[in-house]
Amino acid sequence: MLRKQIPMAVLFLALGCGVTEPGRGGAESEVIPEQLFVQVYVELQDAQDRATSAEAFEEMKSEIFARHGVTEEDILRFVTVRGRDIQGMIDLFEEIRDRYSLPDTASG
Repeated sequence: MLRKQIPMAVLFLALGCGVTEPGRGGAESEVIPEQLFVQVYVELQDAQDRATSAEAFEEMKSEIFARHGVTEEDILRFVTVRGRDIQGMIDLFEEIRDRYSLPDTASG
């Protein structure tokens, strides 16, 4: 398992907290829907737990993105834009934690 990696939540929060880039507005309409972010993130966490190697995780990650019609850039953009709302991100990651704790979360 890949549990030795920095938890993805820490990475996404670090990327999103207070990030501002010149020329990159932050219009909410430019990001994927919140519930799509949550679903993809839960599936990525599950894939990370099940992967037996980095290569296996990358393959699973590509399948998850394709199934939901999103890219890694879409996920990072969501975090960049929405990460400015610290309490909102805390609430989202609590929802992710709760959903991830349920049986069969990835088969949703």
